[in-house]
Amino acid sequence: MQVSRFDADAVSVISILSACSKLEADMLGRSAHAFSIRKGIHSNINLSNALLAFYSDCHRLSYSITLFHKMPLRNGITWNTLISSCVHHGEMDRAVALYYQMQKEGFKLDLVTLTSILPSWSDEENLGQGMAFHGYAIKLGFASDISLLNSLISMYFNYGDLDAGRLVFETMPKRTVVSWNAMMTGLKNHNLQNEVMAVFSQMIKDDQRPNYVTLLNLLPTCYSQLQGKSIHALAVRTSILHETPLLSSLMFMYARFDNHDSCILLFKTRKMEDISLWNAIMSVQIQAKSSENAVGFFNSLLQMKLEPDNLTLLNLVSSCAQLNSLTLANSVMGYIIRKGFDKDLVISNALNSSALQMWLVGYPDTVRVFMKKQIQFLGSHKKVQGVRKSTTEAPGVDVVRHKKTKSVDGTALMDAILGWQGRIQRGIFCSGGLRS
Repeated sequence: MQVSRFDADAVSVISILSACSKLEADMLGRSAHAFSIRKGIHSNINLSNALLAFYSDCHRLSYSITLFHKMPLRNGITWNTLISSCVHHGEMDRAVALYYQMQKEGFKLDLVTLTSILPSWSDEENLGQGMAFHGYAIKLGFASDISLLNSLISMYFNYGDLDAGRLVFETMPKRTVVSWNAMMTGLKNHNLQNEVMAVFSQMIKDDQRPNYVTLLNLLPTCYSQLQGKSIHALAVRTSILHETPLLSSLMFMYARFDNHDSCILLFKTRKMEDISLWNAIMSVQIQAKSSENAVGFFNSLLQMKLEPDNLTLLNLVSSCAQLNSLTLANSVMGYIIRKGFDKDLVISNALNSSALQMWLVGYPDTVRVFMKKQIQFLGSHKKVQGVRKSTTEAPGVDVVRHKKTKSVDGTALMDAILGWQGRIQRGIFCSGGLRS
């Protein structure tokens, strides 16, 4: 189009942004944004709304928020897009704040707004607000909308009001697979396994075809391997076995019944480029106390030039703690630092736990290196507080309490743990060594 010297308008750019969102083509979409600014069409409200959605889809929520505040004009689609984006990215407090701001500026709530904001009210103390939304939906004539009713089912189960959730489900004029899944998920989250199976049986009787989310809800409720194999067979028969979350869940189900050969077989049925499956098979091996195999899988994924994620490295640290290998501990620590994962709070805490175990089996030098890397992290402080609370009568409490410093460091953690183990002198020695 540009080669033919046709000028792109706002509609053209919106189409390009839609394609970029689906492909998560961040740089191309930003180029389209720059083009719209250069052509002076960036103030078009439909184009601005498309940009909000694009940046959210490309995991650039902060860009969406910045653009939102710079928009000279906003409409209901603008607010709904940003609220949905915040909910999708887990920014529930921000979504609620936008909802209140939307009301203050005189915009009326529509069906999309209600469906988008409902997941933000997930705590029991917000039950009144959720019921108000439900009443407002009835008043506006939205009470028969299937998508809204599905959200209401999830909302009531999240609040712990199971009777209200069941009532919404039973009075629905029509049920989709999402409706059944919402019901089963709510029951599963409240540990009502028998009811999950009963709802699934009713779903099959009503000729509703399950999807992989349905089977994800079923697998944790299996009391026997035979039940799990039946679900596996159903996944094969309905051609949904290729879904990675379902494969991972099947692997964990077989591991629960100590059928590790089936776990390996499932792992080999999919393309090896999916890091989620590698994480699952490593977790299965760790649960089976086969950490050598978990480390072997990690080496294999590195040989395939796959990039590990945070969960991969958490599994690796867990393997290290099980094996109590000084050489492996040093290698893992070096790899984590080199890749920059040492700045991750969860991995930092996992390293702390691994370091403590190393100390207790006689590797103080490794602990000293680990702890000096972890002193900047808040997780250590939280761990110390938990240890202090649980060791009120332990012989090492005085070792912890004598510390006057307000800083958060590994010495406090080591003092507390070693004191709890009854190794006060060793704890004092460790404190002096780390401070030096």
